[in-house]
Amino acid sequence: MLDVGGGSGAYAIAFAQANPRLRAEVFDQPAVLAIARRHIREAGLEERISTRVGDLRTDEFGGGYDLVLISAICHMLSEEENRNLLARAYRALAPGGRVVIQDFLLRRTRPARGPPPCSRSTCS
Repeated sequence: MLDVGGGSGAYAIAFAQANPRLRAEVFDQPAVLAIARRHIREAGLEERISTRVGDLRTDEFGGGYDLVLISAICHMLSEEENRNLLARAYRALAPGGRVVIQDFLLRRTRPARGPPPCSRSTCS
């Protein structure tokens, strides 16, 4: 598994804990990977989870991955950057592999306002 922009390594750690045969690599910036390495070490998963420094906007990801996870990244990128990211993720897959995207969608318009603040007479 490749965790693109994997941050603290939380997803790679959770996946590795759920599947004892899983090997994962967290791909991110150097300062972030220092945090990921600490979490990986604390979880006792240094033998199965590695880290690799790279720029998710431009760098190739390597190859042979059964799963490429892209979590909370796409909303930050333009349409063109996302197309490029997905093309590089696809090239990183082993035959039959999958790209999994977990993200949230941002509205193009201003979000709806929440409920009005409560007053003493309407709130307990």
